Amino acid sequence: MIFCGCCGGHYSLRGASRFACSTRANGGPCPNQRTILRDVLERRVLIGLKDRMLEPEATAEALRAFVEETNRFNQERRLKAKEWQTELAKIEKQIENILEAIPMACTNLR
Repeated sequence: MIFCGCCGGHYSLRGASRFACSTRANGGPCPNQRTILRDVLERRVLIGLKDRMLEPEATAEALRAFVEETNRFNQERRLKAKEWQTELAKIEKQIENILEAIPMACTNLR
């Protein structure tokens, strides 16, 4: 989820601890020679997340989105429950019919 500021290509891990533009690394037409150490990048991301996610507005938005998604999921699950019960009843009836047919099939074989 890291992109080159010059060509828009992905940055990827090059070597054990350094990220670089994949377009350039694969011989593409990107002039970007800059790289970043993995631990520096991770530190910057964590600081950014901490600073942004602990803002009251961001926390409230995340909570609102969570509640909205949970409510949507629960409503969908309740609506599907009736379908699932109907389907289960059909399957149980089919199993019952198969079990009733087995002794008859065995009798006809003799």
